Amino acid sequence: MVLCAVRNSYAVMVDATADRSEASRVGLCARCRFVRQMTSDRGATFYKCERSATDPAFPKYPRLPVLECPGYGPPVTRNDPLRE
Repeated sequence: MVLCAVRNSYAVMVDATADRSEASRVGLCARCRFVRQMTSDRGATFYKCERSATDPAFPKYPRLPVLECPGYGPPVTRNDPLRE
């Protein structure tokens, strides 16, 4: 009975969800060519949409996870002619 109570504790639930992959937590931004990942002094990670600089329709820091985005661009590959 005590074991069951420990398994359902908040700490165990948080630990179990901490293993989710970046892609599932962040969504499309994790793989978008227009994202800039930023880390604060306190260790928090933010995903800045670079498209927001030229198009106000895109939020600077979108609410995550982003599941749909008309501005999504696949990551740049080594042989990509659009590589910047």
